[in-house]
Amino acid sequence: MAARPSLDESPLSAARWRRMRLTLETLDGMYVTVGVHGDDQDNARSEDGGQTESRATNTEVATIHEFGDPSRNIPERSFIRSTIDGERPAILDDMNDAMDRSIEFGNVLRKMKRVGVYTEKRIRETIRRGIAPILSSQTLEKRRSKLKNGKPSNGKFGNTETPLIDTGQLIQSIASKVEGV
Repeated sequence: MAARPSLDESPLSAARWRRMRLTLETLDGMYVTVGVHGDDQDNARSEDGGQTESRATNTEVATIHEFGDPSRNIPERSFIRSTIDGERPAILDDMNDAMDRSIEFGNVLRKMKRVGVYTEKRIRETIRRGIAPILSSQTLEKRRSKLKNGKPSNGKFGNTETPLIDTGQLIQSIASKVEGV
């Protein structure tokens, strides 16, 4: 009868087993949220980009566009749900990679933050590519009247004739948080 090897003689040492167990315990209950969080009250602006007394917060603007507002003739332009649904395999790969790397190297929080940042990037890219339906002729005319030098770009945020891109306020407000830490 052969003797069982001790943990120190196995490919995974006792110290590595402890590190893996601690990492898994840290991951328990931890999750990442990505979107427009409710802590943006001071950054709210009106649709034309100016400060107003009764202004919509970034969270309200995101909700209106994500789900639409028929009473204001604003169609649904899902930028969060559509990205999560369309990019689900890549996001799950990011999560698996983060868990594997956390078990191997530690630093769970950093790995989870990275998953959030990658997902933020995917959502911004969805917006930059454009989301149907296209802008109405009235909205396009309103935006064109504000342009300087007739250029339909506001720099790093994208083309102002693309839905959900005008001042850059919404695209800048997309953020991620690691919860359950």
